[in-house]
Amino acid sequence: MRVINANYAKYFNKKYKRSGHLFQDRYKSKYILSDNYLYTLLRYIENNPLEASMATKVCEYPYTLSYLLFKAKTYYPCCNDSILIKEFDIKTLNEFLGKPISEDELEYLKTKEKQKIYKKDNKIEMSQSKEFL
Repeated sequence: MRVINANYAKYFNKKYKRSGHLFQDRYKSKYILSDNYLYTLLRYIENNPLEASMATKVCEYPYTLSYLLFKAKTYYPCCNDSILIKEFDIKTLNEFLGKPISEDELEYLKTKEKQKIYKKDNKIEMSQSKEFL
C-alpha cells in the first residue's frame, strides 16, 4: 500500500501542479472478526462523505458503494462476491447504508479499534469486549 500511495501521490501532484502529501496518515488495515463490526464499519465508511459535507445523501458521493448501486446501477466485477450484494436486496441495502451512525456505534468502533489482536492455535482473535447490540 505504501508504494501504491506514493506513486498515486506523485501522479496526482504532477497532474494538478501541486506538491506534498495527499493522505494524512499511513495506510492502516484492521482485522474484522464479527459481522456486527463489518456492518458498522461499512455504514461508517459510506457516511464519511456526509460528515465531510461532500454530499447530502449517502448515494450522492460517486466513490462509494452506495453510489454505484443506487445511482450508477452498476458495480465493478470485483464486487460480484460482496456479501452485501449477495445477501441483501437493493431496497434493504439502501436503507441500511443510508442510516446515520449513532454515537453508540462510534463508541463501539473506537473500542474495537483499541482491542488487542493475538494469534491462538493458528487463529486470529481479539481480546474480549462487549459487542454493540
